Order: sequence, then C-alpha cells, then structure tokens
Amino acid sequence: MSMKESEFLSGLLPSHPDYEPIINAIRTKYDLREVYPQDEPIKEISLGDEIVSMDEFTQDVKNQILENMENIFPENYVKIYKSTKLVIALDYEKELEKIDDEIRPLMQMYFQHAKNEFQTTYQLLDANIDETVKMICEHLLLGDIVEAPQDWFGKVVLQDTENGKVILAIASEITNLDYWFQEIRDLHKKTFKTKVVKITKTTVDTAYYLQLMRRNKDKDFVLDEFIRLNKFSLPRNKNTPRYAEVRNMYWERLKKRLKTAKIILESIGREEK
Repeated sequence: MSMKESEFLSGLLPSHPDYEPIINAIRTKYDLREVYPQDEPIKEISLGDEIVSMDEFTQDVKNQILENMENIFPENYVKIYKSTKLVIALDYEKELEKIDDEIRPLMQMYFQHAKNEFQTTYQLLDANIDETVKMICEHLLLGDIVEAPQDWFGKVVLQDTENGKVILAIASEITNLDYWFQEIRDLHKKTFKTKVVKITKTTVDTAYYLQLMRRNKDKDFVLDEFIRLNKFSLPRNKNTPRYAEVRNMYWERLKKRLKTAKIILESIGREEK
C-alpha cells in the first residue's frame, strides 16, 4: 500500500458506514463537538458532571468496536478473534484433572503449547483493533485525518515462542506484496543475522550419509553406500592404484557434500555441541 493510497483511504474512513455509527454514538454520549484539523483539539472529556480519563475514553471506544465487530471486520477475522480469546481464557487445569496420571504431563505440555499459539494469534488481531481505536480517538479529539494503520494492509511481526523467535506475516487483499516481502527479509536478516543456505535435492540426499557418520559408521561403509546409491562405477580390479584413486575421488566429492550439510545443520541450530 503506497503512502498516497493510505492517505486516500484515511480521509474516507470517518465517513465509512461501518465506522460512522460508532463515531456518532461516542460523540453524542460525551457531547463532543465536531473537530476539524484547523480547530483547537478537545482537551477534556466529560460524561455528565464526571471527568473521563483518556484511558477510560479509549476503552469505551474499544468496547464499541468489539460490540460491532461483525459490521466492521471480515467474518473469518471475527471468528478467529473470538475463538482464540476463549481458548486463552480456558482453565485447562480442570480438564487435566480428568486425564490419567500417566499421560497428564504430556497433555499439559500440549495444552500449554496450544495456548501459547492461540495467544500469539490473539495478540496480533487485538493489536489491529487497538490501531483502529487509536485512529477513531484521534479523529474525535484532534480532528486529524490520520494515516490508516498499515496493519490493515499487511503485518509482519517478531514473536517470542517457547521454541525461540519466529516471524509472523499476515497479508490482506490490498497488501503491497513487494513491500511486504521486503519487510520480511529485512526483519529476518536483522533477527537471525545468518546467511540463508539453499537446501537442494543433493543436500537432502546427503542427510543420509551425514547421519551414518554421526552414528560412527566406518568411513568405508559410508563411502560404499554413497557409491552404491548413486550407481557410480569403479575399476574391476580392486588391487590397482586406479581403484584407490577413483574411490578417493568419490570420497572427496562426498566430503564436500557433508561439509555443506553440516553448515546447514548449524544454521538451523540443530548441530550437536
């Protein structure tokens, strides 16, 4: 989404039929005058005779949006938001009491993992709602035509999980994919700071020989497997210098493949120390 496209949509958002009823309801509830960019901003919010804090006002706007989610956000968005919110609020300890003692630790790990995954999804979706709330509040109090949240056009975030850092990316129909992919690349490079090694079919095949080496199989056994599976030819006479020379040539070729496989293994953090 380009800056001009974002600004264009931002200028129309306050009059959008999905948002206008909420904006009008909040304005009526707090008796707020309509503010334009050139006007003085509203500095004090009151409800009757009571002064309302900015936190209370913001939460009220969010409550209004949550009550009208079905009219604002896509159907799948609403379903996922509500279901993940229910899951993370679930007290799974009560469910664990019904499970046999032998498998309870395993199920506890499963429930905790699932809850963490749902928590991550919920936080992403809830952050989008908070951006919408911020936009409406600024429009009501400042009269600003604020830039539409970029999260609406695609989102790339870094999350901490029990398995380490992961990059999560969400795209919508109007996502600028060139910008989106570049953002993923930049965050990946900044976070992991490692050179990405391409895994080819040759590398995949080499995994077998690498695991043989890691199981302390004899060098000749591994080399014999390499020659057999690749259907390489050898001189018939095993007692000639040429036979040893050809075997050594195949061994040097396999060593290069093993070296590449080890680099890839180290790059994904699975190399044994």
